[in-house]
Amino acid sequence: MQVLVGPHTVAGPARATRDSRKHTVPILSTHSASRPRVASARGVQPRPSSRVQATGNYDNFLERERKTNADVNAVRDEVRATLEQLMSSLQKQAGGAGGAGGGGAQRNAAQVAAMERLRSKLRNAVGIMQEGLVERDAEVRLLLLAAMAGEHILLIGPPGTAKSEVGRRLNALVDGTYFERLLTRFSVPEELFGPLSMRALEEDRYIRQVDGYLPTAEVAFIDEIFK
Repeated sequence: MQVLVGPHTVAGPARATRDSRKHTVPILSTHSASRPRVASARGVQPRPSSRVQATGNYDNFLERERKTNADVNAVRDEVRATLEQLMSSLQKQAGGAGGAGGGGAQRNAAQVAAMERLRSKLRNAVGIMQEGLVERDAEVRLLLLAAMAGEHILLIGPPGTAKSEVGRRLNALVDGTYFERLLTRFSVPEELFGPLSMRALEEDRYIRQVDGYLPTAEVAFIDEIFK
């Protein structure tokens, strides 16, 4: 296919044909599109090979892996040496205590007796708190563990699953001051931490009356805390 470009007249068929031959521009055909274009090597810069870049990245990766493995092995050897030193020192101390005579044996017997008394008390406490409850062994043990560690515990469950009952039983077990409050969406801090002292406010002091409230309680149960 050809396209005529440029001025041409209709003076005669021969002249029109001659002018059309002069001003014709061939359109890119399928044969020309399929031919590969060859760029001149004079103005084209050579591109870096992707294989060379991949090789360099792989070498850097291997170097980083070797360094990491060396660091890990050094730390492992250091920890192993420290553990060996500790074990050897403990063995020496045990040998010296055994050779000291009856003093070490008496101390060990006293420690064993104290641990046995504590174990019996814990068993008794667990039995008292679990009496009459069904499938509350884990909750009771966790509650006792939190009380011994001086930490708090969060019980999540539907109503009627003895959450408040185990709290009351813990208070009866330790025989301490008890505080219980059911929170609502309208609860204010004064319900938990006590009201402000009016006399202290007159003296420009911010003091709460905490007697009988949460700050002075040894066992506290706060229900519906998410409200």
